Amino acid sequence: MVDHRRSHCRHVPGGGVSLSLVRAARSRRDLSTALVIQLAVRVVGIAGGIAVAAGLARGLGHEQFGQFSLMLLLLSIAINVGDLGLTTTVVRQLTVRPDAEASIVGALVVARSMTGLLGAAFVAIGFAVLEPAPDARLVAVLGAATLLLMPLSSLQTVGQAKLHVQAQNALLLMQSILWTTAVIVLAATHASLLAFGIAFCAVNVVQSVVTWAMFRRLAPPSFAAVWSTLRPILMIAAPVALGGLFVASYYRAGGVVLYAFRGAGEAADYSAGARVLDILQVVPATLLSVVLPLLSSTWRDDSPAARERRSRLFALALKSVMLAAVPIAVGGALLSSSLSVLVYGNEFASSGPVLAVLLLSFPAICAGYVATGLALACGRTGLFCAIAACVAAVTIPVNLLVVPVGGASATAWVTVIAEYAVAIVTFAALRRGTGVSFPFAAWARTLVAAGVMALAVLPLRDAPVVLSVLVGAIVFAIAGLAVRAVTLEDLRLLADRREREWA
Repeated sequence: MVDHRRSHCRHVPGGGVSLSLVRAARSRRDLSTALVIQLAVRVVGIAGGIAVAAGLARGLGHEQFGQFSLMLLLLSIAINVGDLGLTTTVVRQLTVRPDAEASIVGALVVARSMTGLLGAAFVAIGFAVLEPAPDARLVAVLGAATLLLMPLSSLQTVGQAKLHVQAQNALLLMQSILWTTAVIVLAATHASLLAFGIAFCAVNVVQSVVTWAMFRRLAPPSFAAVWSTLRPILMIAAPVALGGLFVASYYRAGGVVLYAFRGAGEAADYSAGARVLDILQVVPATLLSVVLPLLSSTWRDDSPAARERRSRLFALALKSVMLAAVPIAVGGALLSSSLSVLVYGNEFASSGPVLAVLLLSFPAICAGYVATGLALACGRTGLFCAIAACVAAVTIPVNLLVVPVGGASATAWVTVIAEYAVAIVTFAALRRGTGVSFPFAAWARTLVAAGVMALAVLPLRDAPVVLSVLVGAIVFAIAGLAVRAVTLEDLRLLADRREREWA
């Protein structure tokens, strides 16, 4: 489906892979190649996401952009909660039970059919409660209908389990091109809100049908013993499903509360900032889609070699996401007002301060992706669920108290605090018993390089945004090499053509 969620929408990463695939993908060159390919596709996705955000905002205007964003917000909640932990669990089950592959895929399709129907009802009813405009309600119904396509799009999980990176990249590229083109054309022709809704639905239909056609032959579903197969899968997935519910509660509930108390206009400012944050999350999602299946495989045994490989993979993942997240957060916060006007237009200048606050959460979000993936990879799903539940139990009442008074800025600050709480608590809990280490020294050097970049960008805040971003990127790269935030070994990791084993 069109990825209108937060990248993976806090979709829980993880899952195992078959031993032959792990061996095939183990080498540094294989990992680097897969990562570079995905990064190239995701860069196109980022460009497309920015174009979509700009097209929606400029084509719809402030209030209708808020309405369309509410539909996307409710869809993201329905998809995240409706996942039921099945993606991670099915990937694992396809790895350890290859003889039952057809039944497992059939059970996934049936489960997605049920959650899609319930999710569609949630979106349509929830939107009708919050927004009285008839045209907007009709658009929400079209958006809700896309959830009925989940049985078709669910087969992408098979591609994930079998590490069909090229096929997944092709889907992402097609999705980005179709939706971006549709939005640009509609915005240029000053189309109605209903036309945007119809285009959104049509792109989802194409995406889902192509997904089904692409992956159906990899593992044709069987429905002969679907209920006996589905029950144990749901039992295994239950902690992750609850965790997904709690994540949706603490991350997305603030936007719903804001819309209910402050209306579409202020919700549009928050959605504009949040949409940039959503687009940026392709960075950790891309890295983890390559690293975490390999990380999961290290729990097959507890040998010294496996523990060493596990520690190195985890440290590499953390170091890599911080190298991207910290300069984006610092530079983006400094240039937030100019970025908002550049992307969304002068009508959305008020979203700049909200974007600045939300970007501060990006390092915590990236670290949280890795920490959550580690928790799931080592089977500690209960930990993930408990932490998400505690954060949700605090943030929901806090949002109800502060959002009606503080508006979009208050919502953004609650999001920042929640993300850092999740990352810190999860790291603290995982440090014991997992045998992994944290690259604190590398993080400190990254912060130093980002500080140098900030000093270079500050005098350029009123300069053209492209110039400021270019200068910031160059200064960070030079400072990063100077303080060894980026080492020659890191560069060799991407350039080395020799097939060397991790362990």
